[in-house]
Amino acid sequence: MQSELHNSLLPLGSFNRRLAFYMAAFVLFIVGFVFGVYHLCFLFAAVLSALLLSSIWVRVSHKALRVEVRGPCEVTCGDEIEITTEIANDGVLMRAFVEVALPKMRWLKPIDPEHAQRTVLLIPPKNTTSVSFRLKAQKRGIYEYKHVLMLTRDPFGLFCAVKAFPCYYRLTVLPRVISIPFMWSTAGYIFGELNESNGEMSSTGMEFYGVREYHPGDPWKRIHWKVTAHTGRLSVMEFEREQHGNAVLVVDCDKRAHWGDGINASIEHAVMLAASIAGELLRLGASVTLVAEPFIPTPGLAVESYGELKVLLYELARIEPIDAPSAIEVIHKARKLYGRSATLVAVLTEHSNDAKQVAQDCDICVSIHDGFALIEANALNVKHMLHLPSGEM
Repeated sequence: MQSELHNSLLPLGSFNRRLAFYMAAFVLFIVGFVFGVYHLCFLFAAVLSALLLSSIWVRVSHKALRVEVRGPCEVTCGDEIEITTEIANDGVLMRAFVEVALPKMRWLKPIDPEHAQRTVLLIPPKNTTSVSFRLKAQKRGIYEYKHVLMLTRDPFGLFCAVKAFPCYYRLTVLPRVISIPFMWSTAGYIFGELNESNGEMSSTGMEFYGVREYHPGDPWKRIHWKVTAHTGRLSVMEFEREQHGNAVLVVDCDKRAHWGDGINASIEHAVMLAASIAGELLRLGASVTLVAEPFIPTPGLAVESYGELKVLLYELARIEPIDAPSAIEVIHKARKLYGRSATLVAVLTEHSNDAKQVAQDCDICVSIHDGFALIEANALNVKHMLHLPSGEM
C-alpha cells in the first residue's frame, strides 16, 4: 500500500518539480541577460535556498506526529462504518499539507472513492486533528489495520515523503442473519414443540417468561398487541421451556466442497445460512452446538439462548475453506458423540463428499447449490428451496 500511495502521487510532484526547474532556469537566464551576473548569482542563491528549505520541510514534517485509529469493534456484513484517524502533533512547530490514507482492504470499500485519501491542511502545535473515512463492509471476516500512511508535501509541491505510522485497529465483520420462516415449522415439529393439528405452539412445558422486541422470523401469533400499541414497536411474548431441545449444527469447511471467491463464494452462503439457522433454533428454545472442523472441533461450541447468538457469529466470522475432514466424517463423529437425543443439522454444498449419504444421516440437511439452497427435513420428508442473494450488498 505504501508503494501504491507513493506512486500515485509522485508523478504529480515530478511534473511540478520539472516545471519549477524549467521556469527557474528561464528566469535565471532572463535576469542574467538583463541585470548582469551579480543579480543572477543572488537570484540563484535564493532559488537554491527555497529548494533546500522545501526539502527540509518535507523531511521534518513527520517528526513529533502520532496516529491513533478508532472505530466500531464489530459490524454486520453489508453495514456502513466510519473509521476515524486521530493525528496528534506533539511538536512546537505547525504541520501542514499532510495527506492520510488507510491501507487498502479488498472487502472494505470506500463509499466515496475520491475521498479514500484525505488531506489535512493544518495541524497546530500541541493539538489533535481527526480525519474520518466511510467504508462499507462487503464480506465477513476479521480485518486488522497495523499502520496508517501519511504523505507530506512542501508548500510548492516540489517534494513529498511517505511514512507508515504504526497503530492497531481490529474490526470483526459478522455474517448476516436472514429470516428463514419455514424453519419454525420444520424444526418445531422435530423438537415436538408444535401441535401437528394446527401448527400452533403447544402449551405443554411452556411458561410465560416476558415480552421482548420482535425479531424477523418470530411467528405473528406471538405478537403482544397491547405492548405493541403502547410502545409503538412490534413486541412478542416469550416463553420459558421446562426442557430445551438440543441441536448440533455442522458446517462443512472442506475446501474440496466449496467454489467461488468473494461475497458470492459458496462458503459465504454456507456461513450465512448456518448463522440464520442457529438464530431460528435458538428462538425456538433449543440449545445449539456449532461444529466446524478444524476451526471449531468436536464436541463444538454450545450456546443456550438467543442472547448468546453473537458468540456463534464471532466464530463463524473466521471460517474459511481449508484442508478439513469431509462432511461425512464430521457427521459420524457428531452422531456418535451426541446420539439420537440431539437434532443434527448439516450445512454443506452439492460438491461435499458423500453429500447424499450426509443428507440421509442428518435430521435437517442444508445443501448449497448455484443460486439456491435446498433444505431437507428427513423426519418429515419435506423440502424447501431458498434463493440465495447475489451481487454486492
